[in-house]
Amino acid sequence: MISLNPEKLRRLRMKKHWNQRSAALHAGVSPVTYSRAENGTPIQEVKAQKIIDVFIDAFGIKQEDLLFEEASPNHHGKRR
Repeated sequence: MISLNPEKLRRLRMKKHWNQRSAALHAGVSPVTYSRAENGTPIQEVKAQKIIDVFIDAFGIKQEDLLFEEASPNHHGKRR
């Protein structure tokens, strides 16, 4: 399971003027899965990678830009 950084994910999605449903469609995941990722809920690695890949392509960022760098109290110890 992977926890994506929800703040970064949301900020980038909004930059593209995508709603969560559009982001899910671009990533090839269900809207529920995308919503979980953006709410900080860990999701399966395969699904997380699809989301990461679409944002890498859309923004020219690195994978690390969407992952938590280290555990912090804000995400209750969830790590990649």
